[in-house]
Amino acid sequence: MKTAYPTRECPAGPPLKSGSSCLEPPPATAAKPFGCRPFGREIADLDFDFQSDDRPRLVTEILTACVRDEQGSPLTAAQAWSLPTSRRIAALLGLAAASETSVRQVTLRCPREDCLQFIEFDLPIEDLIGLQSIAEERQWLDWRSGAVSLRLRRPTGRDQMEWRERSFASASEARSSILRSLVVDQRHTAQRGGIATQGHTHRRYGERAARRRR
Repeated sequence: MKTAYPTRECPAGPPLKSGSSCLEPPPATAAKPFGCRPFGREIADLDFDFQSDDRPRLVTEILTACVRDEQGSPLTAAQAWSLPTSRRIAALLGLAAASETSVRQVTLRCPREDCLQFIEFDLPIEDLIGLQSIAEERQWLDWRSGAVSLRLRRPTGRDQMEWRERSFASASEARSSILRSLVVDQRHTAQRGGIATQGHTHRRYGERAARRRR
């Protein structure tokens, strides 16, 4: 599948080619950047369990402790869980930058067996946060393969929590289940007598998500 890069220049004209994707209208309301306090300057920061394997919950705990919304108020747990995963990552990057950590320099190791050399590079935090903000101007990812067209929403922290609490028989089942949970609209196009007909299945994500929160 060829995935279009999420920029303002992504075209929205002709129908998508089979197996292609592109971010299309409607645009989302531009998210305002978070404010945050530096991590590690409060006694409570010592209580975070970085050895925990429940990473989504750890991220939520850090966000509610350190990040402020556009009004300057601490994020509630409900707000943090409802954020798209991209915003949660962007908030963590902003927090790392404000905390003056060494996260701006990243060291990785080449996976090639004939190399295995360490590679160090600078992490452009501001650029990454800017790219996330641009991508979030679009709400949906529209994808098409043959006669099937899907519209997907952005995964949230709450999605991560629910996926983690479920049991799957295989990795393939997990991928399928995760994908189905993100589909908000599905269309099937078929040729009948030389005329294209379209069937429409709308998944009531808003109502379904509201019931899960009760």
